[in-house]
Amino acid sequence: MSSQLVRASKAVKFLITEFPPCLKLHNVTVLSIRWRKPRWVPKSQSKLFYVREPTEILPEEYELLKPKYDAYRTEMKALRYFFQQANKAERQQEIARTEGIDAKKDEVQHRKALEINRRWNEECARLREERLQKEREKREEIEYHKQLKKQQEDQKIKTETESFVAQSLESSEKFITMENLDEEIEKLLNSKSDYNIGFRNKNQKR
Repeated sequence: MSSQLVRASKAVKFLITEFPPCLKLHNVTVLSIRWRKPRWVPKSQSKLFYVREPTEILPEEYELLKPKYDAYRTEMKALRYFFQQANKAERQQEIARTEGIDAKKDEVQHRKALEINRRWNEECARLREERLQKEREKREEIEYHKQLKKQQEDQKIKTETESFVAQSLESSEKFITMENLDEEIEKLLNSKSDYNIGFRNKNQKR
């Protein structure tokens, strides 16, 4: 017991010396410690074979205090029930009031959210319409360039075809027909061809 008192006094001295002056002035140096023996410490010799004797109760005192104690318990039970019901009713009123405020806040927030959603939908619709308009204009431009390129290619093919037909008509005058067959045969027979021309020198005469 003396060791416990020494330890408690040391703890109090430590708090008084270490705590700031503002706490010292207001006496905030309060130490509440419940000292316990460690689990491994055995039972003390003085309490080893100690058996507590129950406190003696006088019958006259018991008979006198028993009704009063029962009345006290009944009154305290009634007071506790009354305060519980009062706290419950107050809590329910607070919950109802809070729910009403929350409901109003939720309604206002819902309206704000609907308004924000409506504005956002309008903005999205406007942007979508602009995007679709740009895509339509781009597709029309691409289609116009395709048609123009196709017209140019058709015109080119037509021009080439006309030039080819004109050349064919011009060269058709030199074609071999039944009328000039004999004449062409005579020309071929009278013409001389030297197939050794590739083997002659440049200065050598034919």
